[in-house]
Amino acid sequence: MLERFRFSQCVRKPLQLFSRFFAVGGDTDQNGTGDDGERENVSHLDVKPAIIKKLLKQFKRRPTLAHLAAQNGMDKQLFARAVSRFTRLVLHNQSSLNELSPIVQKIRMGNGHVDDLWPHFLQFARQEFTVVDHYDDLKNLSDLTVPSDWFPQARKMKRKVVYHCGPTNSGKTHQALESFRQAKTGVYCGPLRLLAHQVFEQTNGMGISCDLLTGEERRLANADGETTAQHLSCTVEMTPSLQTFDVAVVDEVQMMRDLQRGWAWTRVVLGLLVSDVCGMCVVC
Repeated sequence: MLERFRFSQCVRKPLQLFSRFFAVGGDTDQNGTGDDGERENVSHLDVKPAIIKKLLKQFKRRPTLAHLAAQNGMDKQLFARAVSRFTRLVLHNQSSLNELSPIVQKIRMGNGHVDDLWPHFLQFARQEFTVVDHYDDLKNLSDLTVPSDWFPQARKMKRKVVYHCGPTNSGKTHQALESFRQAKTGVYCGPLRLLAHQVFEQTNGMGISCDLLTGEERRLANADGETTAQHLSCTVEMTPSLQTFDVAVVDEVQMMRDLQRGWAWTRVVLGLLVSDVCGMCVVC
């Protein structure tokens, strides 16, 4: 019996000291009495500010959490600011401290990880910073991975695409321009101002009113200088995306793959409000 008593005392005393050091209410209270009534006075929320600061410093230095922050609209500077404000909130707001204390205790006891603070931090960041709160909306609005979604009005139209492919002087340009001039309304989208001028002059020379639109000038075929013609010859970058045409001729359509100017051809092919699209490509 004496040995059993000594063993019990040897085990109980370290447990009491361990509980006091980490301010965690366990089976024994601060007085070691084990009384449930007195144990309630030992607050499991008694977390020292120094512990909070230390954990949140570790939190800020975690590469995994920095990556999560970037995915939620926080760069390095904003992430650091958010952690600083979050730290001040926890240290000066009792309800926030009460909410985090169980997590902090688990971390201190080895049953949790500093990453467990992330959901609470993210909720705070979304309330504190508008860009974080609306990051998903901004991300969806700026998503350029599906170009066809950029032009909902054009995508609703039933369009016919005719692809003219062949070597130089094979007649592909002539066939496409014939469709352009025979249509009630049409637009020619050229890669160069020179080609736009050429189509403009030839079409008007055939008695078909055609306007010219480039980055440098705009010329109207009608004598009054105000009424626009039913046909338009323009450089591809200047193609009006909100005007409706029956036929569009897109010259050098293979330029869609060009890193500098490809956006203009992509916009015309996918977004132009036109019934028939005639694309021309040179193959040597």
